[in-house]
Amino acid sequence: MKEGLMQKIADYLEDWCGDSAERIMTEVNSFGDTEVDSIFFLEIIGPLEDELGVTVKVKDIHNKVKSSFKDFCELISELLIARGDDLN
Repeated sequence: MKEGLMQKIADYLEDWCGDSAERIMTEVNSFGDTEVDSIFFLEIIGPLEDELGVTVKVKDIHNKVKSSFKDFCELISELLIARGDDLN
């Protein structure tokens, strides 16, 4: 998983939802993952789609991600790779 993508998503969660990017990244670095309310992921998919040029399906968040920050980042990464961009 690309650290830059994870930081970008954590920053979106902070800017759009008021969650702490520092908390998210600290927990991911310490425990490998952290829980984020899935409604927050739904809040940021529009801006992420606009910036990254990917389409995120709500059902994928419900089926694959639930409340896992790492799984959400992996979903976005997979969409970027499928589009031919790995955000390097």
